[in-house]
Amino acid sequence: MRLIPRFLVSAVLVVALVGATFAGCASTGRTAVPAALVGRWKGGSHSNGPWFYEFSADGGYRTWPEGSPDTTNEGTVFVAGTAITFSNGGAPITATWSLANGLLLLDQQSYMRA
Repeated sequence: MRLIPRFLVSAVLVVALVGATFAGCASTGRTAVPAALVGRWKGGSHSNGPWFYEFSADGGYRTWPEGSPDTTNEGTVFVAGTAITFSNGGAPITATWSLANGLLLLDQQSYMRA
């Protein structure tokens, strides 16, 4: 039987530990969305008209233009302070958001409850 060199065993252990560490840090679940943001919003000033944004309490979102309700984009959002990060499998997009007088401001675009 051949003996496996110690450095090879050590290298395999290090790779396994590093992999386990990164796997533990990766977020596969959704995070909670502030209650005031949950629900359906309509507005914005877009070239193809107003858009709908729908946020769920568990961190899911859907968007679609009013004129094309079958054209949806969906994924997850992460909210930290005034930053909201949208992720749908591609590169995440971070925008600013706030709520005032019943209006959602999303990157300076106004949305009303729908």
